Amino acid sequence: MKLIALILIAALTLNAVPNVYAQGKSAKPPEVFEKVELLLLNGGKVEKLSVRLRLEEKSLIVESKKSGDLLKSFSYDSIKSAEYSYSRHPRWKAGLGIGGGGAVLGVGLMTIPSLAVGYTGLAIFLFAPSAGIAVIRSKSRRHWLAIKTVDDHTVLKLDKNDYKYLLVAIETRTGVKVEDIGEKK
Repeated sequence: MKLIALILIAALTLNAVPNVYAQGKSAKPPEVFEKVELLLLNGGKVEKLSVRLRLEEKSLIVESKKSGDLLKSFSYDSIKSAEYSYSRHPRWKAGLGIGGGGAVLGVGLMTIPSLAVGYTGLAIFLFAPSAGIAVIRSKSRRHWLAIKTVDDHTVLKLDKNDYKYLLVAIETRTGVKVEDIGEKK
């Protein structure tokens, strides 16, 4: 009986040793949020596009729910700030950022000698301020998340049932504190 117990202990010990050393750093499984809308500037109008937000191991992916097309992709280390607001509009700075940034970009493009690029710059210069105003003048109170990198900016409308989980997931994965800048409930 003692011999059988010793053999079992030895077998279990030898079986467990490789498993202890085989455990490496496992990748976090992707987190997917289905009830998200992306604000897009289309012509002179701001449109809301239903998207899927995927938090992968090293990047945040925004893809169209309808077609599955990749719309935006940010590596976590490129994200400089994230701002949450519960308000009638995503945040006034975002609206002004869209309008002002578009105007600046438009002026910059208008200075390029190419005719096509110049006309594109003129169109951006003329329509971006109205898009910014449209974002500012949104009426209903919603949950918004603005994500900024050095060269990009996106505004997302979040679902009221899972926005808290999404904000925690963003902070956990990016290491960036989501700043609450909106109106209080």
